[in-house]
Amino acid sequence: MGTLRKLTAGIAAGVMALSLMAAQVSATTYVNYNYDDWGDPVPSQAGYTAERAVSGLDIGVGNLYEPADLFIDEDDLLYIADRKNNRIVVTDLDFNLVTIYDTFIYKGEETYLKEPQGIFIDDATGYMYICDALNDRVIKSDKEGNIDLIFTKPDSILYGAETTFNPFKVCVDGSGNVYVVVKSVNRGAVMYDENANFLGFYGANTVLATSEVIANAFWNLISTEEQRLRTMKSTPVSFSNFDIDGQFIYTVTESTTTTDDQVKKLNPRGDNVLDAIEMQGANFGDIAPAYYSIYTVENAMVDIDVSDTGTMTLLDVNHGRIHQFDKDGWRLFLMGGVGWQLGQFQSAAALETKYDKIYVADVRKNTITVFTRTVFGELVTEAAGKFSEAEYNESKAMWEEVLRYDGNYRRAYTGIGLSYLFDKNYAPAMENFKIALNQYYYNQAFEGWRNIILKENFTLIVIILVIAAGGYFAYRFYRKKHPKKKERGA
Repeated sequence: MGTLRKLTAGIAAGVMALSLMAAQVSATTYVNYNYDDWGDPVPSQAGYTAERAVSGLDIGVGNLYEPADLFIDEDDLLYIADRKNNRIVVTDLDFNLVTIYDTFIYKGEETYLKEPQGIFIDDATGYMYICDALNDRVIKSDKEGNIDLIFTKPDSILYGAETTFNPFKVCVDGSGNVYVVVKSVNRGAVMYDENANFLGFYGANTVLATSEVIANAFWNLISTEEQRLRTMKSTPVSFSNFDIDGQFIYTVTESTTTTDDQVKKLNPRGDNVLDAIEMQGANFGDIAPAYYSIYTVENAMVDIDVSDTGTMTLLDVNHGRIHQFDKDGWRLFLMGGVGWQLGQFQSAAALETKYDKIYVADVRKNTITVFTRTVFGELVTEAAGKFSEAEYNESKAMWEEVLRYDGNYRRAYTGIGLSYLFDKNYAPAMENFKIALNQYYYNQAFEGWRNIILKENFTLIVIILVIAAGGYFAYRFYRKKHPKKKERGA
């Protein structure tokens, strides 16, 4: 009987242990990884962990219904565009309710939101800008709900009479210019001045030069006008969301039909300054392994947030993943996935970052998921910050500490290599770039190393070349004086 009691107790303890293990596993339900040179994911330390998922019931406002956008202002207030509930819910960063905007006053009369898709707060003026999608307008309102200005479809030949106006996202620059992403427009953001006057379009994506596009261009040269009218036109894909950091506007494109212009950093002229980074092999999404890339799902970026330090955080709806990069375009962390558990998404729609947190809205789960930076994440973020501030020696020591946490973290090897490179210590720089598989900077370090070798051994190299040249001409002179005798045939 005692043996049976012990066996029963042992089984019960085992079940409890397994339950505890399952609970611990469910706390981190996505795999943390980075990539090797084949494009395969390799295990990596977690930069962030999913802390909790917050519902409307947790806030005290009833269920959220397709939360479509998020914004955090300078007072650390979180604005939630609760689309299907036709309202803007405002909380603090601990999700304590502050207020709800569902009714506004315009010219003395009440007006209501219809499926708000986007929200932006101009910290310089305190005004709210809301994409009131089904009302075909963007409203500019104060914090008391008084509408100051309404942005509507431009009355311009440039915009087009047949083009609809369905505002999706909005942002405002330091000069008061307003940029609106309109679903039906593929020529960039619709741009207004501070008085709602239409200025034109900004930051249009380019048309990827595929074989189909090139063929169409060729046939257009030799076809008749009637044939050209029947030919499919090649048009750029419109971007889906954006953010602004005061100097640059960052855009992302959701379309999976093109890999060009998926992420852009636009200067005031509309030029993409990330082109140079992409030429160095940067990739702003999940990497498709070369040997089975035809079976992968393409990235579809739906939101971007840029922190005060320039860190870029991207949201990919197809994979349910969050990608974070430093301001120079180096990948820092990757997290998330598709699923119903904590840290996974069914249809991620928007994100915001603040301090050590990432907030992500899901329009199917109707929740806001909060991710918190880990100790490893803090170390990497600090190392990347030191490097961006040109404090290379300090960053090198931090990157070495990062490698003690995670020997697969290729960004650390690149950081150490760049510290050596800027110190003109080329041999260890080449070694670290080789481990990081960073061919671009490896070539730069090799060029520097080669120049030093040539400079240090210039005299010896000249002597060898002179001796070699002298020997060659001596041999030619000897052969000229002593030609070979032709052998007689048999």
